[in-house]
Amino acid sequence: MQEYGTGSVECQINRDEGTFSAYVTMRRMVGKSSISEQPLGDGLLLRSARSSADIERLMAFNASIHGPGLAALTHALMVEHPQARLDYWLFIEDVATQRVAASLCLLPWTLRYGVVQLRAAEMGIVGTAEDFRRRGLVKALNKRFNEVLLRDSFDLSIIQGIPYFYRQFGYEYAMPLELWCRVELHQFRALAENERTFSVRRASDADLPQLERLYNEAALSLDIATVRDTATWRYLLGAGLTTETGGETLLVIAANGHAVGYVRVMAHGFGDGLICGEASLMPAEAALAVLAWLCDLARERGKLYLRLNLPPGHVLNMLALHHGAHDGGGYAWQIKVPDAAALLHKLAPLFAQRLQASAFAGWQGTLAVNLYQETLALHFEAGLLTQLEALLPGTWGDLRLPPQLLAPLALGWRSLAELKYAFPDVNGAAMAWSLANVLFPPQRAFLYGIY
Repeated sequence: MQEYGTGSVECQINRDEGTFSAYVTMRRMVGKSSISEQPLGDGLLLRSARSSADIERLMAFNASIHGPGLAALTHALMVEHPQARLDYWLFIEDVATQRVAASLCLLPWTLRYGVVQLRAAEMGIVGTAEDFRRRGLVKALNKRFNEVLLRDSFDLSIIQGIPYFYRQFGYEYAMPLELWCRVELHQFRALAENERTFSVRRASDADLPQLERLYNEAALSLDIATVRDTATWRYLLGAGLTTETGGETLLVIAANGHAVGYVRVMAHGFGDGLICGEASLMPAEAALAVLAWLCDLARERGKLYLRLNLPPGHVLNMLALHHGAHDGGGYAWQIKVPDAAALLHKLAPLFAQRLQASAFAGWQGTLAVNLYQETLALHFEAGLLTQLEALLPGTWGDLRLPPQLLAPLALGWRSLAELKYAFPDVNGAAMAWSLANVLFPPQRAFLYGIY
């Protein structure tokens, strides 16, 4: 969570977007250094990539740290992905030797959260050369990363990170990731006859309209989902196939020739099974055929089992579990809110919908949320968030929670009661608690990838 050192009273924001923009700009400029080059001492320089030579150096560096497959992925994300931006690749170099000592990148996502779109920045491919470790280089890179988050108005920062490490930088687990279900291959051998009704073929650019339709239907079944545009689909069907995160996209075709669904079979992943890392909605009879076909494909490729990495309640998961598959649980995205005031303001349309459908319809009043590092007063009139005011430091507030817990609460990953069970410093007045439960209900979230 960013600390702003604001002194006494900060200004208000209201429905006027110009006023709000000026407020956010002021907050983001406090203590903000130039985002270009920064000498770190001992002959080290922190900067962004800016040339083909930097691309080659980062390809080689990431391959040396994470394995040879990362060279192709780095090139694809720096050059071929529709969201590619060289200045989003940060690294520290030894000026004398031109060696890359440490690096990370920012990968932009767009998320749909109900009727709202959020800009998310994934921190990815983090690494430090072995002889430069334990010198605080990742901390220096993270500081610069935070400056970019504020400069470019990202609403969330997300990480598929190792356990615990990123908590020191203000991240908290806040959204499902790598949920998995293990299907033994024998469980669907007897269903192979169902495949006669359906066929499966590899998708191409000509299938983009059908893929986009099917994907959007699946995304709308979730409260929080990835926005995937045509350019990203072209990447997944093209350049993305050559990388470690790539996967074959396969259309499911009914007897009448219509596409009723698709699945993506990933090239790599956890475990030694065949991995289905994405699937659209589809009729149950088509799902049975797909499970049988995927098990056959696993046998053909010498895989020991089928692994489904899909949202809870997906028809493939439900049928697999009914036939004896094992639910392995999962991991979670680690998420940080760079600017709490900006995020809450952006969620105002959701708040209006939720209040209108509750006992607080038309509510007028103020909810003061104390995040311990700052206290924000949310003023409502007729059920609409009309003002957001930063109160004096130390203001007690109606609702209190540590700043890193705003992400799991706001994204519907954990309720207030669940957070309070684990964190005694989550607390609040009875009315505020009830109101917050309406503003921040449980959400069904799952992020299919963009690369």
